[in-house]
Amino acid sequence: MTALRELAFPAPQNPHDVYALSTSKGAGYIDPSSGKRLAWQDNDVWQRVHETLFMLHTGEGLWWLALVLGVTSVCVPALAVSGIWLWASRRQAMPKLAKNVCAREADMVILVGSESNATWGFAAAIHQALTRADLRVHAASMNDLSPRYMKAKRLIILTSTFGDGDAPSNATQFLQKFAGLDLFAPVHFAVLGFGDRRFPNFCGYAHKVHEALCAKGMRPLTDLGMVDRQSESAFRKWVEQLSAALDVELELQYQPSLPRTIALRLVERKDYGTDTETFTSVLRFVRSSQANSAWQGLFNIRLPAFQAGDLIGIVPSGDTVPRFYSLASASQDGFVEICVRRHPNGLCSRYLTSLNLGDSIDAIFRTNASFRPAVDAAPLILIGAGTGIGPFVGFIRQNTARRPMHVYFGARRSGDSFLYGEELRRLMDTRRLTVLRTALSSPAEKTYVQERLLADAATLRELITRGAHIMVCGGSDMARGVANAWERILAGSGITVNDLKERGSYVEDVY
Repeated sequence: MTALRELAFPAPQNPHDVYALSTSKGAGYIDPSSGKRLAWQDNDVWQRVHETLFMLHTGEGLWWLALVLGVTSVCVPALAVSGIWLWASRRQAMPKLAKNVCAREADMVILVGSESNATWGFAAAIHQALTRADLRVHAASMNDLSPRYMKAKRLIILTSTFGDGDAPSNATQFLQKFAGLDLFAPVHFAVLGFGDRRFPNFCGYAHKVHEALCAKGMRPLTDLGMVDRQSESAFRKWVEQLSAALDVELELQYQPSLPRTIALRLVERKDYGTDTETFTSVLRFVRSSQANSAWQGLFNIRLPAFQAGDLIGIVPSGDTVPRFYSLASASQDGFVEICVRRHPNGLCSRYLTSLNLGDSIDAIFRTNASFRPAVDAAPLILIGAGTGIGPFVGFIRQNTARRPMHVYFGARRSGDSFLYGEELRRLMDTRRLTVLRTALSSPAEKTYVQERLLADAATLRELITRGAHIMVCGGSDMARGVANAWERILAGSGITVNDLKERGSYVEDVY
């Protein structure tokens, strides 16, 4: 009966009349006395299209497809709202720039790549200085690169670097867009990179952008500039070079741009070691609120989404530059956990390790997708020293599938200075941690983690043949020593550390 569309009965006063029948397949006539089909014609193309649409709307025949389309249509408003929210968030992160002309009318274009909004403060200072020099300037995010720079002769790019030489979130599309532009009006450019010299690929993304512009035939106004940890003096020195290249006097009025933060409250801490060389704190925070305690009880104040191994940036009191730490927890744990060693001259580490329970901090979160365990059952070889054990503890806690995890941990001393000692033993008992090898660098033992690796060379080579992944977290000197040890372990196998890195089986989070 679901195929029936229309049935017309014979007229009672006409004994020769017939049934007129229309179905999803076609139309015809039926003899009322014999029931035989007198004539029939199948649907043509347009009628078949109509029937398909009819089934989608009614669910007849293609009910499963109609259900899928129905669910999809319900998602459309949510996607629209989330898209608008993301767009508005990106726009809100941009400072309000006076006299920011449209792309078509600009003499000069400034494009900005920023993860935490700090680079926009430097860009705003240059924009204001150029505008005061009677230039028509257009500023935008790097992802908003446009072919409409008809009058612009010069392009200035200020960009930070995310992770190991990657683009910040508002610049991820820039290189692809730029490569697709056949004609590009500006012929001269200048690139200023922002980063941290403690990381191996300092200003790595700025290097990539500079090289891409040169490859396009554009001519640099200055050498690639690099600013270490948002140094204002380094920034001003580069602006002086830009001013000379443009033959324009730039009156710079720089105002630091604070990153967008959330408030966290310290609820638990555990301290390890007593002297200045070993004193380290494991700190746990929860989301804080400016509301009073009575209102806080009525609402579930959620943490932003993050995974162990992602980064948290802490802004010390009275400062504007965040310092980043690896997370030892995931948002589903309900708390934020970091492991911080107090450095004698470290502004942020002294600030954090001096916090009391109940104190609040301002923080930002960054994904670190390149430093997460691969999603498979292959063994993991986790190599860290000092506070580098933090994200590994987070990985092991989540290892409910009992995936083989082999930890090589370099510590200074045993006893009360051994980070996460009790918890690591519990994780061994529950088989979430398979093997724990420790190396103590105190004068009494003087053993390093790379020596432990070399001692287990045969076992480690066998793990690599089983597809094991290697993750390294800690200081750059330790990471270089570990890489050299792996070259010795892999000698004669036809595999190098670079081979493992290229296929994503050897990743580092190095500082």
